[in-house]
Amino acid sequence: MPGKIHRISTYHFRNTDHLLFDTNIWLFLYGSQHGPSDPRVRVYSAALKSVLAAQSRILIDVLILSELMNAMARFAFNRLPNQPQPRDFKAYRKSTAFKPIAKSITDVCRRILSQAIRTNSDFPSLHIETVLSDYEVGKADFNDQMLAELCKSNGLILVTDDGDFKGMDLTILTENKRLLP
Repeated sequence: MPGKIHRISTYHFRNTDHLLFDTNIWLFLYGSQHGPSDPRVRVYSAALKSVLAAQSRILIDVLILSELMNAMARFAFNRLPNQPQPRDFKAYRKSTAFKPIAKSITDVCRRILSQAIRTNSDFPSLHIETVLSDYEVGKADFNDQMLAELCKSNGLILVTDDGDFKGMDLTILTENKRLLP
């Protein structure tokens, strides 16, 4: 199914599906940025339940895990009360106040890693010149392009809510109206 975009809420998962969950999906599932009443949290949580029931394969790349950890840490930093606190993110990461946040983040990562299979980015074989050229002219985000290339080279289905993937000739599962046909 190359280059097709499907509504995730109506997709029938199979045990032959190889899915790459984008960072934003993991944030909907396990981040604290969105509450349980957020419709995206509900739809992607239901999708994860269906994925697990169908025994589809969920893959994760180091780039996604890194983005997830950084996003969660920055979200915690940005929510700090306006009291004496580290003014800079790196100082916050080294503070004792960050230790319980780091523990929470690593707990989420361990949970994800128990549900997903680690995959190799295939960086040496990706079409890096195309990625760099597109980035150079402001056409696309570097990380998004790297994930798109990973999906293309491995026949993966991208699960995302990121509208930036529109037009990248990928098979995508989403509820994002900007991506859906």
